[in-house]
Amino acid sequence: MRRHRIAVALIVALGLALRAWNAGTAVFHPDEPDLMEDAAWSTSPIPLSTAIDFLRRHPRDHLRIVPGTATLVPRGPENPGHLCLFPFLMGLVVFVVRPQGMRVAVLLGRGANILADVVVIGLVPRLVAGLGGGAEAEWLAAGLLATYPPAVVYGSTANLDPLLALLFVLLLLDLLGPPRAGTWLRAGILTGLCVGAKQTGLVALAWVPLVWLLRPPRRPGALLVWALPAAALAVLIADPIAYVDALRHPTHPFVELVFDPVRNLRTNLTMLAEPAIYYSLSFSRHGEPLAPLLARVHRVVTPVYLVLFGAGLACALIRRERKALLFVVAPTLMVLAFIQPSDGMWRFHLLCPLVAALTAVQFERLTALWRLPLLVVAIAAGVVPLLPQRPLANGAVDLGELLFMNPQARQHPGFFAWWKGWPLVVTLSPGVELSRTLWLAPGPHDIAATAQGDARVAIDDREVLPPGTTHGRVELEGHLHRLVVSFPTGGVLRSLVVAPVPR
Repeated sequence: MRRHRIAVALIVALGLALRAWNAGTAVFHPDEPDLMEDAAWSTSPIPLSTAIDFLRRHPRDHLRIVPGTATLVPRGPENPGHLCLFPFLMGLVVFVVRPQGMRVAVLLGRGANILADVVVIGLVPRLVAGLGGGAEAEWLAAGLLATYPPAVVYGSTANLDPLLALLFVLLLLDLLGPPRAGTWLRAGILTGLCVGAKQTGLVALAWVPLVWLLRPPRRPGALLVWALPAAALAVLIADPIAYVDALRHPTHPFVELVFDPVRNLRTNLTMLAEPAIYYSLSFSRHGEPLAPLLARVHRVVTPVYLVLFGAGLACALIRRERKALLFVVAPTLMVLAFIQPSDGMWRFHLLCPLVAALTAVQFERLTALWRLPLLVVAIAAGVVPLLPQRPLANGAVDLGELLFMNPQARQHPGFFAWWKGWPLVVTLSPGVELSRTLWLAPGPHDIAATAQGDARVAIDDREVLPPGTTHGRVELEGHLHRLVVSFPTGGVLRSLVVAPVPR
């Protein structure tokens, strides 16, 4: 037992260290200062009644407290309203600590979320035990959660999701164990807190009744004992009219409540399977990722985890394990079907401990005959991003993939969105090169570059685009070819196309 506790403590310490390291190096997400401004309600010269209204109506009105004043002004429509359990709790911390400046305030918010996330890592072994796993599975689950790159990044950001993840795991653990006095009352309190923490917490309103329905004993009064505190706390935290209005008519369609579960499920799974697009970790989205510490590790390591997570879910479905299906698979599918697809993968943070626990339990039960092929496939998935890059169907070379393989070409973190007409551009100083091995079909290829400045493009040490030219043609033999892009006097690369000449 002592050895087990020491192992879990070391894993928790590792998770803490990684999150603290990321918190100290990651660029601020635009929502982080907003949330910490909201937390300044406790130190602003406004009446308590005004502060309560400000917090409860925030999902719809989304006002901003001008720091150091009693002035409330609307935020822009591009910044959707959010629930205020996290700003309320952080306001209490801010009142005590009194951080000086927004940077210190954001780091304080990150520290609070790191604490919540580390607690979740420590609770995961209990989740594994509830699912029927042994000590080795408990270590594996805690290790997966402690080191999973997206969990590290999103668990050390001043946002709403680490608090929601902690509340949901506590809710799950309470219902997973044998019924005890007060189980449904505690479940109601935790459900109300989940609903008040973030809109994703609404999933608990559908999942908890499902647990009551499928897990005996089904006492009719239990649902009432659960529903009353859940409703009371949700109404206390957020004005119900403002909450519903924010879901039906949000300031931004990103958070609109749309009932299209099949499309949401399919698209969310597709996007989760593409680590290159994850917000804060994507080169194509930011040029220089907001979380530079883990961005390149993420591209190689996260696919390994995703294969293991997918295998864990698949094994639970094949084996039809009742607990696993009800306490992990069901809430996972509900969240994936409820949330509108986007690259904001932090919204799935509450699923990380659930899927990590399930994966560890299922992996422990696999025989060596199945473990080895699974590990081979997982490692192969991690190697794929390092293989020669293939241009897109139209011949365009993904500039984000070039940046991934060229750490010397540091960029200023930004926000690019090709679907909005803001494609990624790459700024190169004199003497800095972008290089990558490409997989190309043999034969003639047209080369075209769009740039600000005189770009030099070489393939296999042949200069195919000398400085001052934008189009060229080259005859290639074989499939593997070394691409090098540079600007002798510095410049900005906007696009690069290497397309086979139509026959």
